[in-house]
Amino acid sequence: MTSFRINGHPSPIADESARGYLLRMVDCNGYKNVENICRKAGTKFAHKVHVMSKQWEQILSVFTPVLYKQDSVLMDIFKQHWAAKFYAKFDMQMSNLFSVNCRICPICIQGEDGYAHADWDFALSTVCTKHKCHLIETCSHCRESISWKRGKLDRCPECEKNYSSAPAIQLEKDSPLLKLNKHYAAMNREQFEQLITACARMHRPQDNM
Repeated sequence: MTSFRINGHPSPIADESARGYLLRMVDCNGYKNVENICRKAGTKFAHKVHVMSKQWEQILSVFTPVLYKQDSVLMDIFKQHWAAKFYAKFDMQMSNLFSVNCRICPICIQGEDGYAHADWDFALSTVCTKHKCHLIETCSHCRESISWKRGKLDRCPECEKNYSSAPAIQLEKDSPLLKLNKHYAAMNREQFEQLITACARMHRPQDNM
């Protein structure tokens, strides 16, 4: 949509979530929410599908010329993340490793330099490996689930309190959970399949009998 223009052109960060990048764009341009800016641009926000999908290819193709005056730049950036290869070109089991929900580290989103990491979009990610704390999925003030359909990275649309004010629940540096989350980037498909099977058996103990 050639008539669409924005004043704020934030540069995507190497390990940033595509959904989080749009949210930062909304924040710095004063739009109501992500759905609103997508509608103005002539596209539809697809918060439940992964960045390697046709839907996101279309979304990024709309915003790329507005920001860069050339094609493919945004998709080229986001597809470099280690989890992208598991979302695309594999079966549904691998695609389901993309989390439709929003999880955040209350420390990472603080301040002008705050952003949402692409690691958090990976369904098996449960901690922030940078700050060694658990990710949160609900507002610590009103207990509403954190939604991607908001207008501020660090503000709950329900109670208007900051998500970053939530206490960060720290893990010990030798925590097995922290070590596992750090290892995801180096794992291959077979290792993830084994991990998924192990998780499934934990929830279905009768399979082990």
